[in-house]
Amino acid sequence: MLDGARRLTVQVFLNGQGPYPFLVDTGASASVISAVLADSLALPRGPDVTLHGIAGAQRVRTVALDTIRVSRRERRHLNLSVLPERYLNAPGLLGMDWLGERGLTLDVAGKQLHVGASLPKTDELSVTAPTKLRLRGLALIEALAAGVPTLASLDTGSTTTVGNGALMDIAI
Repeated sequence: MLDGARRLTVQVFLNGQGPYPFLVDTGASASVISAVLADSLALPRGPDVTLHGIAGAQRVRTVALDTIRVSRRERRHLNLSVLPERYLNAPGLLGMDWLGERGLTLDVAGKQLHVGASLPKTDELSVTAPTKLRLRGLALIEALAAGVPTLASLDTGSTTTVGNGALMDIAI
C-alpha cells in the first residue's frame, strides 16, 4: 500500500504484535523503529550504534526484536535503530538488513511488494533489473544515462531523484 507521500508501505508484525505500517526503504541499510512504537511495545534495549543518514551520522539506541514478519516472510533476532517518529513520518521502516539479498519487485501501481527469487511480471510496462548490494548495503542497479553505463542507487524511501555532477554532465 502507499502512504500519503506515495511511499510503499507494508504491514509489519513485531514479536507477534501489529500490524504496523512500515515504509520499505531500499536506500536504508538498516531498519528503524519509531521511539513511540518501541516504547509502547516495551522492547528491550540493544547496544547504541552510529546511524548514518543523508544529514550525517548520529549515535542512537537500538531495540532487540525476536521476530519481524511481513506476510509469510519472517526474520529473527534483529536489532532496530530507534528514531523519533517525526524523522520517519511512519511507525518504522524496513531497510536492506530485513530485505536482504533476495529479489524485490515494487509494484507501485498495483500497491504490492514481492520478495523472493521468482518475481512476477505485473504487466507489459514492468521492467526488471537485478540489484547488487554494494557500498555499505545500498541497492544498486546497472543503468544507462544518455547511453553511458552507470550504477544507480534504488531508493524506495525517497520522494525525489538525485544525481551527482558527473551524471548531470552526461545527461545534458
